[in-house]
Amino acid sequence: MCTALVVSLRRVVRLLCGLLALFPFRGANAADPLPQPTRQIELARGVDLRIWKLQDPTPHTAYAVTLDLNESHIRPGYTIGGVDPDGTGEFHTTNMTVLGAAERLRYDVAINTGVLVQPPESSDAGDGWGKAYPATMVSGKWLTAPPDDSKATVVVVHRDGHFSIVPALSVPEDAWHVFPAHTGQLVDDGEPCRLSSRNTSTTISRHPRTAIGVDEIGMQVTLLVVDGRDSSEAVGVTTDTLEDWMVGLRIYDAANLWGGGNTTLVLREQTQGPLRVFNEPSDRTAQGFIKLRSAQTTLGFSVYESGAFPR
Repeated sequence: MCTALVVSLRRVVRLLCGLLALFPFRGANAADPLPQPTRQIELARGVDLRIWKLQDPTPHTAYAVTLDLNESHIRPGYTIGGVDPDGTGEFHTTNMTVLGAAERLRYDVAINTGVLVQPPESSDAGDGWGKAYPATMVSGKWLTAPPDDSKATVVVVHRDGHFSIVPALSVPEDAWHVFPAHTGQLVDDGEPCRLSSRNTSTTISRHPRTAIGVDEIGMQVTLLVVDGRDSSEAVGVTTDTLEDWMVGLRIYDAANLWGGGNTTLVLREQTQGPLRVFNEPSDRTAQGFIKLRSAQTTLGFSVYESGAFPR
């Protein structure tokens, strides 16, 4: 009886979200509507991709992937990188790019979440290594628990697959994966948190951005990626603008993740299609080619019904 009621409520929420999507997106101020997406694609059942390529008044490129976790074939996963370099030693993993993690774990959609703490003798290269920042949990095991005085915000993937954004000292017992927000929470109960009040370069300057948002019950997840550091196509955004976009997308809770040159969105656009980097990461080689940072942690999803992997 209770299970049937929860399922019915989730269907109602999903229907309401679908109806709201028919109207123009609005920012934190209802007088300032967000623009309609330049392009919209249904990647799979329950997975929608929206793309904005804007020029007026400043160039912006943004991508929002919304995943409906009520669809049982959509499975989340999380990894901090490659193999453990020293067994029971200090370090947790070898470096891996978001694309490499998605290929290794068969994710169809993936974003960067954070970076590794690396020793001086390591580097942001494929043969580097490091350890996870607190608070990080993988598959129910704490790699780095939050300190007792932590004021950090974390993203939680629960054992049943739903998401929540909570204080690091309030991680629930059913947590399966946990990873830290960078700088803090962007939206709380549908209201912008205004991280810009901290008056740091991270918050008030325009940068590439990666963020995650959830609905009130944690069954609809939105990944928002904003390109930057390109004066002609994408200048990046401040955290104020990122918050306004999240509110405009009707996100209930949202967290800022690592941005800048780390910002990466990887997609597989068809069931048997290739994985590719979908956004334009800001790091470049001397020859002008995209350069992916490798000391990354990755949130990924299997979204095609024929390719779902065990949670």
